[in-house]
Amino acid sequence: MEKKNIEVSNNLSPISRTFIELKQKGHKAFIPFITCGFPDMEGFIHTFEVLDRCGSDIIEIGIPFSDPLSDGPVIQKTSKIAINNGINTDSVFEAVSRIRLKSTCPIVLLVYYNMVYAYGVERFLNDADRAGVNGLIIPDLPLEEFGACSEYFNSSGIDNIMIASLTSDILRLCDIGRTSRGFVYCVSLKGVTGTREGLSG
Repeated sequence: MEKKNIEVSNNLSPISRTFIELKQKGHKAFIPFITCGFPDMEGFIHTFEVLDRCGSDIIEIGIPFSDPLSDGPVIQKTSKIAINNGINTDSVFEAVSRIRLKSTCPIVLLVYYNMVYAYGVERFLNDADRAGVNGLIIPDLPLEEFGACSEYFNSSGIDNIMIASLTSDILRLCDIGRTSRGFVYCVSLKGVTGTREGLSG
């Protein structure tokens, strides 16, 4: 039976559009992660440009944080170096704005909630949207607390990408799926990020 392509609406976010186009081609998404400001800002921007040219479908950028609870030693080290380089939320937005002069690749920021809260939730989303960010992953913002941010996401052009863990039951997974926009971040490992010999479960 011949497959029919789904018409891609212009109203979809760049992230959603990317996943639909990949599905039509029978391809998986390649989504690399890099820490903003590592090894320095120019090196970070160069790395982004190389990943973009090499065919990344979406690029995830980590905002460096002093206490990244979900991250393993590699990302912790890159975050520490970036922080020592003076990287903060404003400089991340400036870097994304520079990247947007040359690249249309969808960008997802990974950021811890206390950084968003300290910056101001509405201001953070507005500034991220203006810079050219397409999605946010906030690993320490549980589904139950998302309601306080939902109106700001709805008024911006940014997708809220929720996390589904290995321990989530079916009802919670359904709620996460309904709340997420763009895609759902499915955690396949127990513990912090990093290399493993196999997947959990």
